[in-house]
Amino acid sequence: MSENNHIPLGDIAFLDHIATNASPAAARALLESVPGAIFEELEKISNALVAKDSVALKSACHSLRGACYSIQATRLAETARQMEEKASDLGLAQDYLDYLQNVGAETVDWWTEFLDGGRYLEASEP
Repeated sequence: MSENNHIPLGDIAFLDHIATNASPAAARALLESVPGAIFEELEKISNALVAKDSVALKSACHSLRGACYSIQATRLAETARQMEEKASDLGLAQDYLDYLQNVGAETVDWWTEFLDGGRYLEASEP
């Protein structure tokens, strides 16, 4: 499934805006929080599927989508929205899980690239 590949993984301009209007440290703190938050929500989605709980699945997808929109992780947000729509059909949702997890991993990789590259480090940091 590659239906969302045309949607950006993240938004560099958004992160630059945070770094400019708050601080590079604030942008970096946001970047550092992303991987854990994404993996936590993906685990909740997976657990809901194992439990065959469509209500919990829909809630977890909604939480992931909201978190992603707040940090402009647009591809993962859209993929979570699509998974949320599938929540009432657990078989269909289960079939979509691998794609959602792959987009989550791609998003984390995108974020990690900035962290590893030292983007948004304060020039004055010791």
